[in-house]
Parts: sequence; structure tokens; C-alpha cells
Amino acid sequence: MISKVHIINKNKKIIDALRKLNKLKIKTLFIVDNDNYLIGSLSEGDIRRALIEGKVVHDSIIPLSNKKPQSINYKELEIDNYDKTKIKKQLCYPVIDEKNTILDIVYYEDLIENNKILDNYFFILAGGKGIRLQPLTKDIPKPMVEIAGQPILEILLDNIKKQNFINILISVNYKKEIIINHFKKEYKQPLKISYVKENKPLGTAGSISLIKEKITKPFFIMNADLIYKINYRGILKFYDESESDFVIVCHYHHYQLPFGEVVCEKNKLLSIKEKPVKKYLVSSGIYLASPKIQKLVKHNEYLDMPELIKLLMKKKYNINVMINDNYWQDIANLNDLEEVNADLI
Repeated sequence: MISKVHIINKNKKIIDALRKLNKLKIKTLFIVDNDNYLIGSLSEGDIRRALIEGKVVHDSIIPLSNKKPQSINYKELEIDNYDKTKIKKQLCYPVIDEKNTILDIVYYEDLIENNKILDNYFFILAGGKGIRLQPLTKDIPKPMVEIAGQPILEILLDNIKKQNFINILISVNYKKEIIINHFKKEYKQPLKISYVKENKPLGTAGSISLIKEKITKPFFIMNADLIYKINYRGILKFYDESESDFVIVCHYHHYQLPFGEVVCEKNKLLSIKEKPVKKYLVSSGIYLASPKIQKLVKHNEYLDMPELIKLLMKKKYNINVMINDNYWQDIANLNDLEEVNADLI
């Protein structure tokens, strides 16, 4: 599936582009027609200059755009024959076919960094019922709910595969046969997918105790209901450089209070702010763990991730936080699902 967070239709307005750009670290959009034909690119700087010159947010994005954006032909990408000297750090590029139709979006780290296959395991938690996504999850497990026509779990696995990791462990419980049958029939090599089957709910960490594979390298643990852009190799590098036993990937969440905030001390007013925006550092549901943590998880007993982390802290494990400021969205409820579909379609 094309990563559509950087794609915007030619009929959109400046305000639509600003809303998209606000969610992105790399402030670039690619403008397409209804057939996904590449028309141009649009950056935050392009919009800023246009507004200074008198444009308004309800104007068309077309006059602002760069009509000759740098792109990469898919055939050159397949044989690693594109001009790396023209690739700039912190940018993304459209991959196009002979008709100038966008096939994918690739990032600097995808193009430049080592493409060696890595054998670190990914342990994906896919056993939840997804009650808050009902009625969609009445007949299918939450990770199989579709975003832009593709199951959430498949999008996650596509991203892992693109970064040349191959070892996948999926923890399943609720309607597990649907997940197992889908990836047995539909999914292709080189991923090596195995399953950890819960016979009862074990929380967000308890199923680690059921892993039978011999894990000897740091392994990723992640929820199966996330849509995000992240560089897994970057997490491994951070893990090594910080000499970690456990890494928690986090992001900043902004929340606007629906009321005025009053700050006082002993009944004396210090300040008042109307509906302020609060900034919180929260877990992204992505972790990188030393293999030695497995021995701390009691076999087949319920355990949530915060309790495991508290146990690691108590035992003086080296736990570090890595901040990811790329696109991230948890699919917790129907509103989240609608928002992600709007971002990706």
C-alpha cells in the first residue's frame, strides 16, 4: 500500500495541506490527480511564502507547487541504480512508473542506510478483542480491521519487511484463525512468521512467557493496532549507543483542555489560561528489549507492560526513552480509525 500521508489531491485547499503537514516531521506533500499522477510537490516553506504574498488558506494549492519535484523511477530503485548524490537528508521522494504515477513514497533512511537483512525478532501483540472498535470487530480481530483497504497488521508487516527484517512472532488469541489463515494464504516471503497462541488473556506483556524461539538479540515488542513511520534500525542504534536493556519509544501527545485552566496557591490566583494545549510524553507502544527480560515474565500469567517496566526498574535494568517525532496514530476507537483513513486515503 502506498504511504499516503505525504500525498494530497490537486483539488485540495491550502488549509487542507496545512492540516496534513502539521502531522508530519518531513514537511513535504506530493500533489496528485484522481489517478495518482504526480503533478507537483508542496512544502511548508511554499505555503509560508504564498501567505506572505497575500494568498489565503482557502486558495488552491496548485499555484504554490513545485511543478518539477525530484522523484525516483521504480526500476532504478529495484536495481539500486538511482543517483545517491542527489538524495538529501531528512527528505522523502515519490517512486514513479513510466506514466509518472506514484507507486510509493520512500525516505532518506530507506535509500541511504545499509540494506542488509537483520534477524532481530519482532514480537507483535495481536490478541486483543478491540471492543471499542465494535461493530467492526464483532467478526474479525482488531488487527485485521482495514485502513485504506488493507488490514492494520498487514501495513505493520509491510513496514517491517521494507526495512529488511524477517523474523516475526505474532501473539494471537481472539479469532486467531482469521489472522493465521490470512497470512498463510496471502502473505509472501521473505518474512518468517510464527505464532504465539494465548489460551487466555495475558495482557500486553504476559505472552512473552510463551515464546518458544531462542532469542539471542534485542527484540522488538509492539502493539498491532498502530499506524506509524519509524526507522527500526535507528532504534537498534540508539539501544546500542545507550547500552540499554530496554528502550521505550515515545512521542509527544498534545491535548487541548476544553476549559479554562486556573493555577492558584493557597486560594490566591497565580494565572488563568483559556483552553490551553498541554504537551505530554507518552509511550508509542513500541519497545526494544534485551533477551534477558524473558526470564522475568512468569509463564502464562497476566502481565501488562507498565508492570513489567516497573519490575525492570526495581531490578536496576538500564531503561531509556527514545522520542519518535514521525507520524504515529493509535487505532483505539472509531474516531481514530476515521482520522487515519482520512490521512492515508
